[in-house]
Amino acid sequence: MLLPKGIELFPLDNENPDKAFAFASKEALGKIYWLQSHINPFLQEAPMQYFVCGHMGHGCNTYNLYVSRADEWSKIFLRLGIGGVYMDNDRQAKLIREFLPKYFAFEEKMRYHSHLVAVDSGSGLYRVSLFNGKTYELRESLFRNPDFSLIFKEGEENEIPLL
Repeated sequence: MLLPKGIELFPLDNENPDKAFAFASKEALGKIYWLQSHINPFLQEAPMQYFVCGHMGHGCNTYNLYVSRADEWSKIFLRLGIGGVYMDNDRQAKLIREFLPKYFAFEEKMRYHSHLVAVDSGSGLYRVSLFNGKTYELRESLFRNPDFSLIFKEGEENEIPLL
């Protein structure tokens, strides 16, 4: 579930709202977490119902696809590079097309079994805290290799149905 139910989105381009490439919930409008250095503040401070999604950047070499969400069961910060003169944009687009469906399928499976923290922004952090008290953590990006079973120690992913 990308967008929580009942969340209204607002364009992040006030001058050209009909041409906006990024959108945010009302709760996100006061503070948008865009940068690598914003990850820890996002994880610590982002309010419930925080949601940002879209393509944003600055200059000629710093564009990213963003998906950020904070809700009662998860904190998600995906900042996936695409756009700019120093990237192979076709390659990045292919990686995003491979990563996102696998990520969202993984997220959907986790929804009823755990609390989830997922950060992928060059580096990565994936933390799955099961409702039975066990926690699994992987501190690496899965963007280039979206094998979400790597989060779990060998054989222990069987604790979660449907994985």
